[in-house]
Amino acid sequence: MIISKEGKSFSVRTPEEEEEMLQGEIDRLSPEERQALTLMLEEMRQKDPEDKTVGIYGAMRAAEFKREMVDMETFVRDPYYLGHTCDVIFPKLLDDLKELFTGDYHEAIFTGSIGVGKTFTASIGVCRILYELSCMKDPHRSYRLAPDSNIAVVAISVNELLAVKVAFENIASKIKASPYFQEHFPFEPTKKELRFPGNIWVAARASTDTSALGLNPISAILDETNFMPRSARNKRSGGVDPLQHYDHAEVLYNAIKRRMKSRFQTQGVKLPGMLFVVSSKNTRDDFTSRRIKESINDPHVFCSDRALWEAKPEGTYCDEVFHVVAGNETTPSRILEEHEDPEEVEGQLPEDVVLIRVPADFRIDFERDMEGAIRDIAGVSTVAISPYIQRREKIVEAVDTREHPFSVLEYDPSKGGEFLWDKLIERVRERDYNGIDVTKLRPLRNPTAARHVHIDPSQRNDATGFCMSHIGGFKGVVRRSEDGQQYTENAPVYIVDIILRIVPPIGGEIVLGDVRRLVYDLSAHGFTITSVSIDSWQSVDSIQQLAAKGYNSQLLSVDKKIDPYDNLKTALYEGRVYYYEYPRLLKELREVEHDRVANKVDHPAKGSKDLADSLAGCLYTLSQQRVYQPLPIMRGVSYHGDEWVEENMLPKLHQAEIPNDSGEKSADNFGMLPPFLTGTGTDGWDGDGSNWM
Repeated sequence: MIISKEGKSFSVRTPEEEEEMLQGEIDRLSPEERQALTLMLEEMRQKDPEDKTVGIYGAMRAAEFKREMVDMETFVRDPYYLGHTCDVIFPKLLDDLKELFTGDYHEAIFTGSIGVGKTFTASIGVCRILYELSCMKDPHRSYRLAPDSNIAVVAISVNELLAVKVAFENIASKIKASPYFQEHFPFEPTKKELRFPGNIWVAARASTDTSALGLNPISAILDETNFMPRSARNKRSGGVDPLQHYDHAEVLYNAIKRRMKSRFQTQGVKLPGMLFVVSSKNTRDDFTSRRIKESINDPHVFCSDRALWEAKPEGTYCDEVFHVVAGNETTPSRILEEHEDPEEVEGQLPEDVVLIRVPADFRIDFERDMEGAIRDIAGVSTVAISPYIQRREKIVEAVDTREHPFSVLEYDPSKGGEFLWDKLIERVRERDYNGIDVTKLRPLRNPTAARHVHIDPSQRNDATGFCMSHIGGFKGVVRRSEDGQQYTENAPVYIVDIILRIVPPIGGEIVLGDVRRLVYDLSAHGFTITSVSIDSWQSVDSIQQLAAKGYNSQLLSVDKKIDPYDNLKTALYEGRVYYYEYPRLLKELREVEHDRVANKVDHPAKGSKDLADSLAGCLYTLSQQRVYQPLPIMRGVSYHGDEWVEENMLPKLHQAEIPNDSGEKSADNFGMLPPFLTGTGTDGWDGDGSNWM
């Protein structure tokens, strides 16, 4: 049976369950089979139980198998079978495999956190299935299949690239390293298959490839099932339309399971092979969660559901723990305060809210991204719809002391509005190459930094979001790799120069030409705008016109993938975003929701996200286009033109922009890019300065 604890599930086989299963198998035997079983049991009592070469049992084995199979531990540990590919397998994962292949299971669910070796373990299981087939004299005859038909192990994932990775990197790599397979069961690779003797295949297929259903699957890996396409929640109707509901993972699972049963199921005999369902956690209604609920009382389904710290050997992480509430739609997730009694809190939690004990090593991960850490590290499913930015205080902490540099908070081009240039730029007197004094316009903050503009256009009667930002420096942040190891990375610090909501006139529409004029105006006043992105297929004309003006223009949709919002949230949590107080933006950031079924960020039924979209798109493009920090040799001095530029001559962040660890306003912790890597701001040259306002 499958039991649950702290939001995770695992299989437990009770003595009563084993007895019931054995009795069920006996009841399904025919009178002749029962008589043969009685004789075999009598033979076993009279001889060495390890001797399998004589008697009825030995004769039956000799008829089906050409060599005796080793146990699972030998198969994994002995280099003769899988080389040294499994030398570092976690002991608990090996225990899972031993239980899986000695019990009466025909399905295995590997879920939980990322980095615990789910696909790795399932791939060993597939190699075991292939090994067992290689020990048989004639699998087709044993399973009553036509001699020229295939016997397949199918590896299915979200797309073909990931499916091929499962087949070739996880399965083929182990078999290539195996002296046994090279000697007794070598394979020939094709583009999407591993073809073994006797017409036995390992076939890699995308979840959308229906050709997998034409094979005879004795085993299958359904990888990343929780991230296969699925119909999203309908906000307006309050649920999912049953006529439109479609879960790709469930359809594939049912089709493969039916295929396995129709080809290999024999009355009274355990279904051979194994169906592996593999995926890290996502939502509480994802495919693996539903399969676990459906299989609680099914003794033939094995479940391995582990947190990252549960899978690794004891002693990997410290003994000190903290407690986390994994919440639901009404109870927010949070870390317990030191004065709170965990037992008392747990006794007051709703039924679907769990309390998790977490090693102190992971505290920084939970403080940075609570929902993500609960799901990816603790291996506990989260709710399908939740506020995207859980740590609301980070939205406010990103506000600095600057003021909105536009004359109105919401710009209606028909009513007018203008930039407040004294809040954005300054005039400086310099000598040009001819020795003549001229006035140059340049931004107040990081004047040589390249700017990016993202425009989120509106439909009729909707607003348009406009955002211009730049990278102001770099900050060392602690990250964690998929295998649980921490590392430090220099990540960009984003400074938002201006964010503006543009609204249409009553009964009219926003003309994109009016929005483009804002870009031209900023360029004319000293900002080095190197690129502009627009989120709408209707913006092709604007992209072409901007390109004609010399801007690197592109189409970027923040609705088609979640990466832009993930980049924004991470930067907010790590204190790498700075903008001024703009009430509408703060409201949108507080209200945007994460729909994990559709894997997208959306707004509430009566809300908006025009400004949030423009901010996410702007910062994401900067993250993709940014020039990385200069090499160490460039940090002190760099060569620019005919002069050596000392570090104190490089452009510094404005003193009022970025706080250091002590809370003081400073830029000392950030490495700046030298001018020749960030642009010179020459598009702000304005002769004698007479036109700067």
